[in-house]
Amino acid sequence: MESNIFEHNARTLRKLKDDIETAFTHRDLDEAHRSLWIEACRRFHDSFDPLAFPGGLERELTLLKTGDQEAVEMAIRFLEANPWFFRSGYIKEELLRRLCHADLANAQKDRLRVVIFGRIDHGAGREFRRYAQLARTLYTQPFHEAVHQRSESADGQVASRAALVLQIMES
Repeated sequence: MESNIFEHNARTLRKLKDDIETAFTHRDLDEAHRSLWIEACRRFHDSFDPLAFPGGLERELTLLKTGDQEAVEMAIRFLEANPWFFRSGYIKEELLRRLCHADLANAQKDRLRVVIFGRIDHGAGREFRRYAQLARTLYTQPFHEAVHQRSESADGQVASRAALVLQIMES
């Protein structure tokens, strides 16, 4: 699998979404423009599941729910890649929610801690609270100390995100 498949697919989905928005602005001009808009919508919706996640998003979520270890690994890779496209925040929330209940190897836990540090340091979207909830399941004293250190950062946004992670980890 191409190492950057997540970003490649995200770029494709962003382009397909842009095509919809462009066609939308002209859809009422005539039937030909309306057909272009409908076709752009069809291409996006037909492509979403296989491009949102390699092998299919619905398949991934189903396998992840059953604890499939390959699905767990792919979910971690997705979070590491952190692709951005329409609805990617919702997808990350769902992956994070399911990873909270997954059987994770120590190396996978370490990788997820690194991902959480990245989101504390550089921000995340709507799914940030789910990262904090996952942090609770990844608790170690050194991890807690590293998050606490970030809560004292001179960068107010980093400090705020770290404080939220601490609050949820300690609850």
